Amino acid sequence: MNAVENKSRLLAAPKSLWAEAFFRLSKDKLAMVALTIVGFYLLMALLSWGGAIASDWNAEVGPSYGAPSKDFILGTDIFGRSIFKKVIKGTQTAVSVGFVSAVLAGLIGVFLGSMAGYFRGWVDDFVVWLYTVFTSIPYIMLIISIAFVLGKGILSVYLALGLTSWVGLCRIVRAEVIRHREREYVQAAQAIGGGMGANWSNISSPTSFMWSSSTFPSSFRWPSRPR
Repeated sequence: MNAVENKSRLLAAPKSLWAEAFFRLSKDKLAMVALTIVGFYLLMALLSWGGAIASDWNAEVGPSYGAPSKDFILGTDIFGRSIFKKVIKGTQTAVSVGFVSAVLAGLIGVFLGSMAGYFRGWVDDFVVWLYTVFTSIPYIMLIISIAFVLGKGILSVYLALGLTSWVGLCRIVRAEVIRHREREYVQAAQAIGGGMGANWSNISSPTSFMWSSSTFPSSFRWPSRPR
């Protein structure tokens, strides 16, 4: 009976890759709960960015260090500002930091990793030396140093996280490009006279989207909050 049910589910499943992926995801209840939480979190960030909610997060609306109540769910801070509205506003900052730093780290990691894996030789040696130097420096000390040089502000947070989060991704992309570089379809493209552009697209296609799932979540390890 189980075999028949599994076969019927497979036959009823959508055919496209994206539809099949969503079909399998929808069958995982825990994954759907997690996706709902992430979606709600992103919705709060978008509404806060648009000014629909928590637009007066910096206003003094209550007593200093007020206790939680029906008017102030999480109480107030030393200046009488609603902590709940500050939390909502903080989601906007956290999402923006995670997104921008992930994009920056992804561009650096994918570019350097692809160059090292494709060209090999002295290019590979230089990239390996570069990320070895970065990994030899304590992560928190490197972030503090970059932030100190750039000064205060959200831009320094973007750059500090983006310029220090590309190493792991670079190593993954480099290994994947080296692996795909020797695949049959790449060698076939070279045999029929395909240029560098065709070979580059064939190699980089399987690895171009992996950075978003690995870098974006890790950027929330160093969230910033409104003051």
